[in-house]
Amino acid sequence: MGSYTFLACGYDGTVHIPGVLFRYGLNVLAGNVTLEEELAKDRLIATETTINGRQALLEVDNNNQNSCSIAVETEFGIVIFSRTYYPDHTRGVPREQWCSGLDDLASSIEPLLDLTHG
Repeated sequence: MGSYTFLACGYDGTVHIPGVLFRYGLNVLAGNVTLEEELAKDRLIATETTINGRQALLEVDNNNQNSCSIAVETEFGIVIFSRTYYPDHTRGVPREQWCSGLDDLASSIEPLLDLTHG
């Protein structure tokens, strides 16, 4: 068809850390875009990595504070796990925590990405 299609799911949650309350939004997007196309689009913010041996991109944009994404290659294109924290104060979330645990989430879901139903 010559076009891109994305399916998305959004989740809201709260992480309780003693003395801190982080609300967050998590989006999971599946699209028929190649990992190479995603890298070309986000080359300035993307770092090549792997999730369970599968090619992936870690995307951290300093202009999009409190956010982190991981794009994972699939048979049909990519799946992007994108999380944004909404802290209960104006200081924001320390940059080193933007991606904390997101690779664990992606790793736990990765084995299910290319399952087909026969």
